[in-house]
Amino acid sequence: MNQGNNEKIVKVFANRIDRMNAKFGREIPIPVENALEEALEEALDLSAYLSSLVFAIQQQIIIIKKKEKNNGK
Repeated sequence: MNQGNNEKIVKVFANRIDRMNAKFGREIPIPVENALEEALEEALDLSAYLSSLVFAIQQQIIIIKKKEKNNGK
């Protein structure tokens, strides 16, 4: 198992939490007020961003396939 990857992931989360603490001037409260509503809104935002990335990647794949097809003639 590659522990280096796990350490990188932990650092990403730690950095994110540090930025949130600086932005809001406190640590994440437990329990988070309106946690479910906030989580659902964040999930919807993530879905929108991921959908746009999927669309962009699909468009790039189409372009690449067309170029390969034209070069193969």
